[in-house]
Amino acid sequence: MIHEPDFNTSILVVDDEEGILEAYRNALTALSRANEELDDMVSRRRRRSPKQPAQTAAPRQGLSYQIFTASSGEEAVDIVRQELDAGRQIPVGFFDMAMPGGIDGPETIKQILKMDSQMLCAVVTAYTDRSPSQLGALFSRQDDWLYFNKPFSTGELEQTAYHLVTAWNQRRREESLISNLEMMSNGLLYILQTAQDVNRVPPMVLDNLLQGILSHFLRLAGAKDGFVFLPHGDKPVHFGQGTFDGIDSLSAGELRKRWGLAHEVMYKKSYAVVDGDTAVAPLRIGPEVLGVLFVQSDDPIKQDPKLFEIYASQAVNMIQQSRLYAEVNVRNAELSEKNQELVDLLGKLTQSENLKEQFEKLSYMDTLTAMPNRRYIETTFGEEVERGRRHGDFLACLLIDIDHFKQINDQYGHLAGDYVLQEIGKIFKSLKRPSDVIGRYGGEEFIMLYKGIQPKDIKMLCERLRKSIEQHKFQFEGKDIDVTASVGCAALTLAAGDTVQSIVQKADTALYQAKEEGRNRTVVL
Repeated sequence: MIHEPDFNTSILVVDDEEGILEAYRNALTALSRANEELDDMVSRRRRRSPKQPAQTAAPRQGLSYQIFTASSGEEAVDIVRQELDAGRQIPVGFFDMAMPGGIDGPETIKQILKMDSQMLCAVVTAYTDRSPSQLGALFSRQDDWLYFNKPFSTGELEQTAYHLVTAWNQRRREESLISNLEMMSNGLLYILQTAQDVNRVPPMVLDNLLQGILSHFLRLAGAKDGFVFLPHGDKPVHFGQGTFDGIDSLSAGELRKRWGLAHEVMYKKSYAVVDGDTAVAPLRIGPEVLGVLFVQSDDPIKQDPKLFEIYASQAVNMIQQSRLYAEVNVRNAELSEKNQELVDLLGKLTQSENLKEQFEKLSYMDTLTAMPNRRYIETTFGEEVERGRRHGDFLACLLIDIDHFKQINDQYGHLAGDYVLQEIGKIFKSLKRPSDVIGRYGGEEFIMLYKGIQPKDIKMLCERLRKSIEQHKFQFEGKDIDVTASVGCAALTLAAGDTVQSIVQKADTALYQAKEEGRNRTVVL
């Protein structure tokens, strides 16, 4: 896919009659000239009123178009190919249906869509021997094309061109948003895997965490220069990349003097700001601001500041986990709240069901193992506990932890560790019943909820899971890896005082006992 940074207004016009092409050129060029004159008038008014804030609204109706004309289907195909080779797309095409002497309109559209499936098309004709269903078969989506009749008026042409061009650019913005979300999720996942256990990140890896957080924040903003600044505590922490690589030698006073915007966001605004080629996001937890992420780019930064705020909220969770072990549950709740805010934001940005489905999958899925993640598990677990308490059901909560996982990473490498996690995910999926809930809980730890079973069967089911891992052949890059797991199980009929937290804590106690007794075993409490 080719990404263009600015609003793309290129239009391709294809017709075998020079008079029709001239009519397109005259109409669209006149529209462009009129809109340029209007833009000049608005600019002069702004210069006379300097106190008015700059406007950043979406392009208004009436755009300045770049027009490509072709008198045959073959010429149109060559134009599109040349533009793609130069790294540019043409968003919209107006295609005549009947063009004697060469390929007709439908065949022209078919060849162009093979090269660029994103182009939106207007089928232009005074008559046609093709039915709408035949024409529609050329397109993957029915809103990728429309009819445009000859002879046409300037007003009809303006409305059609504006509708198609703005629709094409809106789709590219939505795709960019999804791409940014995936990059943010994958980047944070890599950082968490490097730290091994999200719930027990020791203080000694704080520098590595900051390096990873800043690197992926720079990628999200499309920049190479930036820094992290944490002013709190006995000794401020600085970490920079690019031109700010030596930032740790600067005092807090010098930082505030040189980067006033970072200081303002950290101590006054407490929300993300994008100002031209600069983006600043506060590292905030509740009302407290721990520090700031600051980046500068060679080009204007176009991402939504809300994305930076959500990224920063996830980053600050990891920083806090490296300092305050007792606040894990609070931070997870805050992360869930931020993710819900992003779901709401996406609902306002677009009505695309496809976009919503992609983001829901991203929010609830562990990208490494393709299993439900901790957020999904805790949400579902809470619902099952409430249902079980009402009906007096018997439940079993299992925590499964891979034995000596750090040694696997150290001996075979982190890619081998990823392979082991993915294979165990496949094992669990093959063994689960439709009513079971299972997912990755964090690091090398998995969680499972059994419903509708008899107490006498609990030990057998736990052992089946454990033995399936022990007996599985793990082979990575020609090397056999011995893998075992310990299982802790909380088996109970729910009482009034039972909560998700208390049940998981009981399973964790059983898991701890299994490890203390030598690992590769099951303990049921």
